[in-house]
Amino acid sequence: TVETDHDVMPCRVYAPVGGYDSLLPYLVRRLLENGANTSFINRIWDEEVSVKQLIADPVEQLLVIEKKPNPRIPLPEAIFGTARKNSQGINLNDEKVMAQLLIDIEQAAQRQYHAVPLVAGEEKPGEIQAVVAPYDHQQEIGSVTEADAGTVKEALNVAVAVYPEWEKTPAEQRAQMLEKAAELLQQHHAELLLLVIREAGKTIPDAVSELREAVDFCRYYAAQIRKDFTKPLVMQGTTGEQNDLQWWGRGVFGSISPWNFPLAIFTGQLNAALAAGNCVIAKPAHQTALVSHRVISLMHEAGIPPQVLQ
Repeated sequence: TVETDHDVMPCRVYAPVGGYDSLLPYLVRRLLENGANTSFINRIWDEEVSVKQLIADPVEQLLVIEKKPNPRIPLPEAIFGTARKNSQGINLNDEKVMAQLLIDIEQAAQRQYHAVPLVAGEEKPGEIQAVVAPYDHQQEIGSVTEADAGTVKEALNVAVAVYPEWEKTPAEQRAQMLEKAAELLQQHHAELLLLVIREAGKTIPDAVSELREAVDFCRYYAAQIRKDFTKPLVMQGTTGEQNDLQWWGRGVFGSISPWNFPLAIFTGQLNAALAAGNCVIAKPAHQTALVSHRVISLMHEAGIPPQVLQ
């Protein structure tokens, strides 16, 4: 309290405390804010400004001034312009969003997940191994059936046989399949995040970032093949000479996934090969087969033929 000649008035002292590297930027920011003509500190001494104007809700004022977004500032989904759509983010700082995400992940955890070799869409038998969380070996999250050499050889024969047909598939059609895969990855975000967290031991923010990267890979390669594979690129040449650059697939690719990015890099590797008209035999990392198996099933659902992606 502060004693005056007439009364005792309550008083509050406000003082920032911290190191030099923190306080100096703070001081500059406050000087800029309080020194501005529109600041409350400045306007409170202006006798021509009414109390009603001083206490007006700034959000309502903003809505009156600007009723629509600035057209020159793209929304997050449109930051890549016409090239492709951006992946959908999740605001983990919003308590309501985070609470709903945890509910969705918990619901996805109610089922057991099983990864099995897929050759031309057919499940193949093999030795079954339990899959446990890397941070808690008592927590069993699913199982995986190991492929043997015979299964791999069969998959290779299927891929070689179907390659000519897949390579002739129009680039636009392949691009649409990859974009459909991107949408499915986003729609099934809860179970994919669950698997990345429990099988790879990732945190929620890292899992969200990896899912977004996987979605972006799908759309990026879809955009690339529209640009490079739809029609030949006419090269500059001397008079009377015409040079065209054409792209096409190379055959059958073996895609070996790393354990540290079981969703993003796994998806990016096989999408690059598929987009260019190649068949793919995808080999998951030993530690993260459940993640890979779910991605493959969603890509089949997006229209990628099971003989092309095994």
